[in-house]
Amino acid sequence: MGAGYVNDRRSQLALREWRAQMRHPVTLIALAGTGAVLGLAGPFGTVDLLPLLPRLAYWIAVVTLTYGAGSLVNGLLRPVIRVRRRTGQVVLTGLAAGVAIGVVVLVLNWLVFGWLPSGDEAAPFAGTLLAISVIVTAALDLAAQHRAMPEPAAETPQEAKPTPPRYWTVCRWTSVRRWWRSASKTIMCASPPPRGRS
Repeated sequence: MGAGYVNDRRSQLALREWRAQMRHPVTLIALAGTGAVLGLAGPFGTVDLLPLLPRLAYWIAVVTLTYGAGSLVNGLLRPVIRVRRRTGQVVLTGLAAGVAIGVVVLVLNWLVFGWLPSGDEAAPFAGTLLAISVIVTAALDLAAQHRAMPEPAAETPQEAKPTPPRYWTVCRWTSVRRWWRSASKTIMCASPPPRGRS
């Protein structure tokens, strides 16, 4: 069994995890909710280009397809990219995902608007997509780290401090002679002072 078998096995595992993630109800709700918010806000000039319902459909499609492409690329590349620092791995996988996301957005924009970025628009378009991809990859990586952290162990109850016996009393010796010796210190006594002494 060689390296090809291991890589093929990793790819199969990544695809299985990706399919399970994309079918998970929480993922679907989050994607639909994010797409709906973007559809209502209409960023990048889509508020002027599309009426409400087509705009909602466009943004839900953009969010779902770009998240799917980005998470698939991340899942396939994460085991392959070996960088000492996790930050480097996040940036590299985010940039690779950004390329896949860029292709998805270009195809969607061409289908919906008939628009592809011209020479002057290409660099800002690509830069914006790559930056968004790295930021989203970093945020999702932090969320995954947080989910993977073990829950703190339940605190063990502290031992109760022993209570002094009831017969302990605080005695203040107030005689003038003792006052001069002890400077009116308060002491703990195991029993009350004998009667008749002040």
